[in-house]
Amino acid sequence: MCRARRGGVWTVGGRLAGMALALLTNAVLARLLAPGDFGALLVILNVIFFLGIVARLGLDRVLIRLVAESIGLDDPNRARRALRLGGIVAAIATILTASAAIAVFSFSDGLLPSQPRLSAMAPWIGVGVALLAFLHLAAESLRGFHELRLASLFDARSNGPLLNLAFLTLLLAVAFVGTLSLSATLSLYVLSLGGVLAIAAWQLRRIVARVASSAALRAGGGASSQLTYSALLALCLPMAAVQVLTFAAANADLWVAGRLIDPDDLALFGAARRLTLLIAVPLFMANQTTLSFIPELHAQGRREELQILLQSTSKAATAAALALLIVVAVAAGPVLSMVFGRYYAHAATMLTILCFGQFVACWTGGCANCLAMTGHQNILLLVALATVLLVVVGGTLAAQSFGALGLTVVSAGAVAASNITQWLLARKLVGVWTHAAAFRTKGKHP
Repeated sequence: MCRARRGGVWTVGGRLAGMALALLTNAVLARLLAPGDFGALLVILNVIFFLGIVARLGLDRVLIRLVAESIGLDDPNRARRALRLGGIVAAIATILTASAAIAVFSFSDGLLPSQPRLSAMAPWIGVGVALLAFLHLAAESLRGFHELRLASLFDARSNGPLLNLAFLTLLLAVAFVGTLSLSATLSLYVLSLGGVLAIAAWQLRRIVARVASSAALRAGGGASSQLTYSALLALCLPMAAVQVLTFAAANADLWVAGRLIDPDDLALFGAARRLTLLIAVPLFMANQTTLSFIPELHAQGRREELQILLQSTSKAATAAALALLIVVAVAAGPVLSMVFGRYYAHAATMLTILCFGQFVACWTGGCANCLAMTGHQNILLLVALATVLLVVVGGTLAAQSFGALGLTVVSAGAVAASNITQWLLARKLVGVWTHAAAFRTKGKHP
């Protein structure tokens, strides 16, 4: 618990810094780019994140699980072998995915109505996919060693502090001497990924070398020999499917918007989704703090401690999310105008609706991580698939009939329904509650 608290401090600090930098970066982008280009950039970056998940092949979560379990069971040899095998598998999967992305986007002209020459950005998209995948794997491998401070700094998500700082610095430097196009902005993002990845890889190598030289490793047992490529892939592939469908479920609304909504309305919808991250950040910080402890406590049969950990972090996340929700509900228009510019105040209603959906997700806590880190990824696959179908089918019909506002309602409802389902499944399958409870409950099997 003490390690979780110390890690939580670094996670919270990193996320707050990353959130502030992300908001500042998006504010700068919204002012430097036309609304149509800004909306298109949000869609392109979202696609890069999606393909980065495909390229990782589920290894980020699997490596956290294997490394944390190995540490909990005092088998550091297994942790080192997991990283070595995982690195080889990741290199092959990333090269294949990035190459496929370049090939597909080379023939994608007209895919986005506002960007008829999307094929010109295909090389940057492919390279960005590869760099993002490796950066995320490096950060999550550090998390598996309980290096939450470094993992928080090198976070490859949209609120990663070092990544946003590097991107913002390059944006301001180039904007100071000239104008920015969509293609130039994308290239600056990819360059930022490369710089941060170089530092993250150096830090991970240093940590692995320290573990390799430890007395425990020199005296390590033979359990590591049980980990093979086939065993690793058996863990990775279901997790990869879960991650791909989960990301699709969370972002299919933006893809639907990119195809069916007017470019200016797409910018409004994209801006509202970006600010919705304010509500999602407290839960994300709680999940990142507890992620590496779930498999360790579960492997040791310490179910009650696992429930206490999950509910205590969920309670803190829900309190923070409620405060942010009140601010957004009262002043959505002024907040949007302050961050993105006066035009984006028109997205106030969309922002409020989306934030209510994210608040439900915060209250249910780390139920998805609890299921994924305890071997129940297959049930997550079914939940994610159902959510994708709901967003794509329902969102398409809503967007065609009611525009961006109809799509917003479907998106928020899908988020709430998905998280409530996962919350109930975590209780049934793992035997713990993950929600923000007013009092402490016992973690027993149902």
